[in-house]
Amino acid sequence: MIWIVVIASAVILIIAITLAVIFSIFRKSFTRLPPEKNAAFTADSNELVSKSLSSENAKRIAEGIAWVHSRDCEHIYITSFDGLKLHAKLLKNPIPSGRIMLLAHGYHSFPEYDFSCAFRLYYNLGYDMLLIDQRTHGESEGKYITFGVRERYDILKWCEYLDSRFGKDRRIVLGGISMGCTAVLLAAGLPSLPDSVIGIVADCGFTSPYYEFAHVMTHSMHIPVFPFLDIASAISKSVTGFGFRDCTTVDAVKKTHLPILFIHGEDDTFVPPENTIINYDACISRKELILVPDAGHGLSFLVDERLCTEKLIDFLDSL
Repeated sequence: MIWIVVIASAVILIIAITLAVIFSIFRKSFTRLPPEKNAAFTADSNELVSKSLSSENAKRIAEGIAWVHSRDCEHIYITSFDGLKLHAKLLKNPIPSGRIMLLAHGYHSFPEYDFSCAFRLYYNLGYDMLLIDQRTHGESEGKYITFGVRERYDILKWCEYLDSRFGKDRRIVLGGISMGCTAVLLAAGLPSLPDSVIGIVADCGFTSPYYEFAHVMTHSMHIPVFPFLDIASAISKSVTGFGFRDCTTVDAVKKTHLPILFIHGEDDTFVPPENTIINYDACISRKELILVPDAGHGLSFLVDERLCTEKLIDFLDSL
């Protein structure tokens, strides 16, 4: 009898410790960065090198950030469907093409960083650019990050804002990287997305919060997915209002007519390229896939700028 009590106590203790770890990670991962890191992104090349980037790539990113900061941008605020104040910067092109890139950054990041190497390309093609702060990032309000589940409705709100301000003749291209990619792909599956949206550039997104968290738990935390991820999802549902299985980009790309350019680095260990391959295979609209050898997470443009530039120009010209 005593052995049963000991074993049961040990099991309960292990489960309690594991859940405590999951909850701790949950609280840290689902909330915004500390204030000192959540201010306007002004990293210089030395700070970027500390992020394990090569000095050459760090310099290119820093130059792109400086280029954006040197331009006059209009600060815009709108209200989300659930009452949050959302912020974006609008960079207008002096020789406009009648098109605008709506750029959605990744998890715990900033548009100035994530799109630093693409700004001048879009600008030279005549695009205006809307650099949004995702909810719970930058100047946008929010208590919890929802990994695309609620962010997709923020994308919709920004599109509606652009329509109301510039008219439906202004064409919108959605560009997203990492979590921002997931958000724009999920938005593509919304039936109310305006007709002014004409295409998507989807860089290294994950198919769903559940799929990504399962990968992180297995490969980084070495915690079994079942039952702990499902328990964490239930906790998330009760605390934040969203569950990890609430939606998936696979379902979204089965509903959209929008052309999509999928991009992913083959050496991405944070969001494996299988995510994009799954999305590409499921997509029923016109599509193209670029897998960049030797590129880690979000680094495809840095690793093979020539290939990515050529494919981006060809894709945008086709819209």
